[in-house]
Amino acid sequence: IPELQGQAWVCLGKLCMVDEQLAKKCAPLFMQELSRSPSPIVRNNILVALADMCIHFTALVDNYMPRLAVCMRDTHELVRRQALALLANLLMKDYVKWRG
Repeated sequence: IPELQGQAWVCLGKLCMVDEQLAKKCAPLFMQELSRSPSPIVRNNILVALADMCIHFTALVDNYMPRLAVCMRDTHELVRRQALALLANLLMKDYVKWRG
């Protein structure tokens, strides 16, 4: 049921947008699942949620930027494209700065 799991991560991401404390608690969980999930749908939706969190709570997600950048080498094309688009957007709007 990858589609349902993907939607669940989207919903959790939306809840994190309205509660910074929840976002702080969930950010490590998002990163853990981004690394572990075999489903490209889940990985894609987690990327979108983390990008939204980066816009709302920049300092919260800033430490995870290297891991998000690694998603540009994901095995699935959708995840690679989404990672590139989201990171480019965050860079263009100065939500993150490229280091190294």
